[in-house]
Amino acid sequence: MSENNEKTLEELLEDLTKNMNSINKNIDLDKDEELNGLFKKLDLFMEQKDDSSFEEYVGNTKMYIAANYMNSTIKEVSENSRMIGDILYYKNSKTGNAIIVEDEDNVLFADAATPWIDHLEAYEKGERTPIEFFFESK
Repeated sequence: MSENNEKTLEELLEDLTKNMNSINKNIDLDKDEELNGLFKKLDLFMEQKDDSSFEEYVGNTKMYIAANYMNSTIKEVSENSRMIGDILYYKNSKTGNAIIVEDEDNVLFADAATPWIDHLEAYEKGERTPIEFFFESK
């Protein structure tokens, strides 16, 4: 912990990652109070940072990739995404579809019916969505 007894961003993310890894599959991310408490602490911490620190840490590039692949805005992505370790998890607030982004070649799309924990587990097992999927004409 830092000198003023506030956890650093890295410590908050470590707590968040540990919490997410231990959550039962049946728990809804939006209803888990402890996890949401960690998100709120992370948000408060990020509000205290200047914009350049936020962009540096969150990985502005990952937000751009998510926005581009999901046909969203950067604002939508920044408001509805979280870093989990070194990956970005973004869930579209309108469609409910989600994407995990590590880099431009390592992404995994999930439709609205896929629970977030199943999405994360599939990513950890090595499943990826071909980039062409995001740019096919429909």
